[in-house]
Formats: sequence, C-alpha cells, structure tokens
Amino acid sequence: MVSNLMFCKQVTLKEELEIFLKDGDPQSSIPFWIWLLENPQSPISLPGKIDLFNHDCLHVLFGLEKSPEDEAVVLGLTLGSEPKFNRFHMLIFKFFSRFIYPGVFKFNKHHLKILDQAYLYARNQKFPNFSQIEFRQKIYQNTSLDTLRKLLKIKLEEVKNLKILDRQQSQKSNAIEDCEGKIALLNASKVPVKLCSKSMAA
Repeated sequence: MVSNLMFCKQVTLKEELEIFLKDGDPQSSIPFWIWLLENPQSPISLPGKIDLFNHDCLHVLFGLEKSPEDEAVVLGLTLGSEPKFNRFHMLIFKFFSRFIYPGVFKFNKHHLKILDQAYLYARNQKFPNFSQIEFRQKIYQNTSLDTLRKLLKIKLEEVKNLKILDRQQSQKSNAIEDCEGKIALLNASKVPVKLCSKSMAA
C-alpha cells in the first residue's frame, strides 16, 4: 500500500516504509526459488541480488505498490543499475520468473516486457547500484523521500510510465515473436521458409 504521505516532501523513508509493510509478506514467506536467485545469502544468487527489506525500500522510493507490473519495474531498475548483470543472467532470471516461480510471484509475457523496459531505462540513467545500498542506515531511514529521490536521481513520473508499454513497440515485438514461431513450425515440418518481412517491417 502506498499512502498519500509518499508525495509529501517531508515524509521520511522510515515513515512511508512502515505504512508499506503493514500488509507486507515476512521474509520467511518468500519462496525458495526466489530466495535462491535474488537473496544475497544464497550461494548462487544473480548479480543485482538484494534482500527483502532493501527491496521494499526501493518500492517506496520508486512510488510503486505490489502488483506484478510494479514488481517488474522495481526488479528491472534494480538489475539495470547493476553493471555486472548481463544478458545471460537476464535469460536465467526470465526463465525462472516465467516458469519456475510459484503463484503470484510468476511473471507472464506482459510483465517480462515491462521488466525489459525498466531494465533498459536504468541502463541509460546515471543511477547508483541500487542493490548495493544499505537502506537500514539511519542516514537513509531518517531522510525525506524527496531528498533521497534527488540524491538517487529517481524521477517518479518517468518510473510510473515504465509500467505503460509503448503500443508500437509492443506490436513490433509481438510481430517478431509471431514470425519466429512460424519459422520454427516450418522448420519442424521441413517446409521451405519464407521470411516474414512484411510483419517485421510493420
């Protein structure tokens, strides 16, 4: 839950986080597969790993709630700000979040496109590495959200827009996926392949 206090310049991270966590999930309820890939204590966690407390602080700083779309943006921004996170890591993360993560934690194709959009946005910004910031420190907890956002170069309106996929970009992506699917079917049936140039150019 995001309160109206979030948009007050003087409210601190600690104050807004307390409201956000009222209906939050405890660390113990995080599924094993998510812990394995995303928690710093896991021996095989991916670059960009972050514990639940700091992850929730990012939700607050980004002005986002807990929907799958919001989660995709937070993860995209976190992973995009980590220089060591690469395409191979992204493939692993997408596979697990799409097919292995349980229930409400699972992403669909729409969520993955939002993840990509947030990730690419973060790559083009001068963000600090969000996964390396320890928000438990009093200097963060007792500082206003407005001040922290300025220091971390977070622009709320731009972050909010990351949940909205560009229609043309989405249509082009769907056309490419459709074309690739047709090519795979044709190859499987050993029928000569004709490139889907018209669909790709749209």
